[in-house]
Amino acid sequence: MQFSIYAMLMSSYLALTIADRVPKFDVGPSCRQSTIPDCQNMEKIARDKLIKDWPNFTAQDRAMCTMEEKMSGPPSYVGWLTCLEINANARSPEARGADNATSAAATGRQVKPKKDSRIRSRQ
Repeated sequence: MQFSIYAMLMSSYLALTIADRVPKFDVGPSCRQSTIPDCQNMEKIARDKLIKDWPNFTAQDRAMCTMEEKMSGPPSYVGWLTCLEINANARSPEARGADNATSAAATGRQVKPKKDSRIRSRQ
């Protein structure tokens, strides 16, 4: 039991260490399985975007998407970018507002809309 906890902690540390930079890998196997005609170019565009946006993603999201990509088959920068963007969008203020409205509707509560300081009533 104690060993499994230690192993889990070490593996999560390794995932965070690995996720500090965009890894480089061969997308050939992924593109051979793809039906997208310009797969190699799409992967290059996705990798360039990942390199540019990498610091903006949380370490937790990078580590989670690293593990997900390892389990999902041949590596793909497009898949990795999609995973990171979905997680980032889920934390956006708009998504949190939608979550509050959805959960309130499910419980029958009313949610008061927040006042927008930019909107002033005219009298």
